[in-house]
Amino acid sequence: MGNSLANQFKVYVGGLYGSSLLSPRSLETIKSKLSEFGFTIVGLNENPDAYVACDYDEDDSRKVDTLDIPIERRILIINEPKVVWPINNLNRNLLKFGLILSLGRPGALGGNGDNWPQFWVDDEPNNIESKRLLRSAIICGNKLSLLPGELYSLRRLAVSSIREIDLYGAGWDYRFTKKFRIMLSTLKITLEARLLPNWRAMRNWFWPVLKSKGAPRDKLDLLGTYRSTIVIENSREYMTEKLFDAFFARTIPIYVGPKLEDYLIPNDLVIIAEPTVSSIKAGILEAELADYNAWQKRVQEWLNREDVKANWRQEDVFLRIFNRILVQLLP
Repeated sequence: MGNSLANQFKVYVGGLYGSSLLSPRSLETIKSKLSEFGFTIVGLNENPDAYVACDYDEDDSRKVDTLDIPIERRILIINEPKVVWPINNLNRNLLKFGLILSLGRPGALGGNGDNWPQFWVDDEPNNIESKRLLRSAIICGNKLSLLPGELYSLRRLAVSSIREIDLYGAGWDYRFTKKFRIMLSTLKITLEARLLPNWRAMRNWFWPVLKSKGAPRDKLDLLGTYRSTIVIENSREYMTEKLFDAFFARTIPIYVGPKLEDYLIPNDLVIIAEPTVSSIKAGILEAELADYNAWQKRVQEWLNREDVKANWRQEDVFLRIFNRILVQLLP
């Protein structure tokens, strides 16, 4: 039905990911969710009176600048961390918006941050320990960032060094020329943000990785065949869906990312590793020795809690985000 107050606002949705799918398990986008909430979604040529950008995009911002949309009715939703999309954080770009919201960082922006909206899975997967592989899976694309704090290089180092890891994901079989073009485009992003490149982040970028098994059709189905999984976030700045994928698949996560206490996630649900190969290897061994049945019971009980669902479930996160946008637009 939607919010009747929201219906009065004609909103143009753009930015880098305005039309991108929110989850591979859903056909919804930020645009469709805003429409479902009640906002009237229009194009640039339909005289919008509000602008919602999902991550900053320079070309899109220039087009909006030609319209009569006041700054207080321009909203930026930050999805990507600084190591991925640093122009999100440039003051000259932030000053173009009256409200800035941040996903994956609940303590950010003085109360305008929230958790990463999780596509909630209530169905329990196969929990039979004997049917799970005594190895660790990692699902991630082979990506590059040249900024301090990135963890992409740690992923490459881990999969190149630890034989007990099965690697899944796209981009690991890129040829040298493809990787060189990616390096140049990443360098351009870094320099356009007026930042110095961190060349240490190039570790293993040009090394061939021969054990990639490709991108899985369904992440949860694949993870459900493993006893443990390696969860290395893009940076220690924010948390995405990776850890919850492990929870939903009931595979013990060996985790490198931001502090769990900042997200109200119990430490006993996760094997916390330092960003080193030796610590990740120790985490894999700890997962092998863990009482799997006791662990999955704790995870199940935690996921079933109503306060946990309210904090993380996609519908609840977006309801909070869209209510903040509505309050911003109302006179």
